[in-house]
Amino acid sequence: MQATPKPAAIVKVRSLMRHKSSGSQSQLLTRGGVIHAPMRARNPREQHRVSSALEKLYDLTLVVGLSAVSHQFAEHIQAGRELAHGFGTFCMSFFALWNAWLPFVWFSSTYDVDDVFYRIGAMGQMMGILMVCDGIDHNMDEIFAGYIMLRVCYTVLFRFRAAYQDPPHRSINIRHGVVSSVILAGWYCQQALPSDEVTSTVAFLVIGVCDVSAPALVEHWSTLKMPFHPHHISERYSEFTIIVFGESLLSVSHSTVLKPNAAFNTEAVKTSTASVILLFALWWLYFLVPFGKLLHDHPHKVHVVGYGHFVIHFSLAGFATGLYLAGLATDDNAVITRERRRLASAESRDVSITTASWVIAISLSIYILTIPVLIGAPWLSLAKNVFVAAMFVLTAAFVTPHVTVGTLLWVYCVPILSFLPYVIWRTRRKDPYVIPS
Repeated sequence: MQATPKPAAIVKVRSLMRHKSSGSQSQLLTRGGVIHAPMRARNPREQHRVSSALEKLYDLTLVVGLSAVSHQFAEHIQAGRELAHGFGTFCMSFFALWNAWLPFVWFSSTYDVDDVFYRIGAMGQMMGILMVCDGIDHNMDEIFAGYIMLRVCYTVLFRFRAAYQDPPHRSINIRHGVVSSVILAGWYCQQALPSDEVTSTVAFLVIGVCDVSAPALVEHWSTLKMPFHPHHISERYSEFTIIVFGESLLSVSHSTVLKPNAAFNTEAVKTSTASVILLFALWWLYFLVPFGKLLHDHPHKVHVVGYGHFVIHFSLAGFATGLYLAGLATDDNAVITRERRRLASAESRDVSITTASWVIAISLSIYILTIPVLIGAPWLSLAKNVFVAAMFVLTAAFVTPHVTVGTLLWVYCVPILSFLPYVIWRTRRKDPYVIPS
């Protein structure tokens, strides 16, 4: 007896069900963690690409590091040490942390197989970053030891593995791995060889510039570029930005809200409220710019946007330090004039207020000026940002000596709250990634 042929529609439906079932099983295996998966470059046009749970876990190590960097700078200022030396240490510590995070971001945008070996490599880099964070509060030797650990995991388990398993990108992965090893040897020489402070600082600057510029040069000299997902990169940078904003909230909380043995303090409430408003305005300005669309439409700007974010993140870290200092300068005996502070024998607190004000003003100015430069905004638009930055500097110079900390922060809110509605209005009328004139 001949079997009755099945209708084509039924065959198609069953085929789709089997395909969907196999796809769901594949996703389940991926979430559970396969032991090994071939490391192949992902599609840079992949739809709905988001950061993975592993990447979010990796970023949590930055929370520890940013807290250490910010508090180290604040304690240096509180102790009355030389400001230039403290600022230099702050710059180097933040660079060490940011540069430890950067390679993982770009590699995971190209390769994210999420198998056991990939997770082990990421875990080793996380342990290295934690050693770097701990060394910020203790000594440079531990920072270097952490760098060795994370760079070895990155080079061997990531770059050389990708070179072995991804033949089309083998040569460029080998170059990245070799350059990373050479830079690591340079860091070893900078740390191991005896030298004075000036020589060590100059060597740090030279090797640091080589470290951050080497990947871009490798890409420039290679015929086949490493693919990256523009929206995924944008999300990863925005996640770092959110973490730095979180450090600002933590700074305000530690220095005002959680101040021990203190009754209800109106000045502390003014300080914390104004700080949150400032932070929220900065957050709003940043996320008005869809960097993912910018990188998608103008991939040649990838290095400008990528490296330029260091300035954005650095200014936000300085802003967090300034808020911490401002909160420490807030107490129950808040006074209005400079003369009354001196009569109260609060000279050290007065210095802290002045320093905190300048740290906040400079950080806000750098942040406001960096965003339009990164996106290539028109010169007239940049001039408006320069005006807002000048208002911050004038506030630090002429308003600080005559008001309390809480009032000072509210004065800082005026320029940016006046500027934000204008940017929102102009952004809605024109291309979203150009702050218009």
